[in-house]
Amino acid sequence: MFCGIPGSGKSTEARRMMAAFSDKGFSVGYVSRDELRFQMISENNGYFSKEKEVFRKFIENINKSIKQNDITIIDATHISKASRTKILNRIEERSDVRLLVLYLTTPLDVCVRQNDLRSGRERVPHEAIERMAEGFEEPTVEEFMKYHFESVEVWEKPWKEGES
Repeated sequence: MFCGIPGSGKSTEARRMMAAFSDKGFSVGYVSRDELRFQMISENNGYFSKEKEVFRKFIENINKSIKQNDITIIDATHISKASRTKILNRIEERSDVRLLVLYLTTPLDVCVRQNDLRSGRERVPHEAIERMAEGFEEPTVEEFMKYHFESVEVWEKPWKEGES
């Protein structure tokens, strides 16, 4: 499960990890909330116009991937404990699942700069990124223990100059 504000590099890192795990022979599922959203909305729809449907499909795809793959990568911001709880309460099979939470600590100015390289619907308004950065709650192992996963690890991925 990735956590981080828009532009922090979550999707880029998720794709890197997906390729690395695939190269090692693991079956990997990738579930991106943004990809689902962009499949469901047209250019004329508001970003959150179909959020209930997007969320339902997001959860459905996560559970399906967990059943079918060795590894499932969940790509969304998950910036708050409440947003993570909303997802984790809906994971159907947990006892055989090892949860790794990877949060990216990319500086706000870098996130804004990387976001500015996006076009169209993928570009997030600066004010939204700033609000999300202010509301970011750092994930902790203790937060996830109540979900009864086989194991839980929380890793911080600090930003390094030259990475995107």
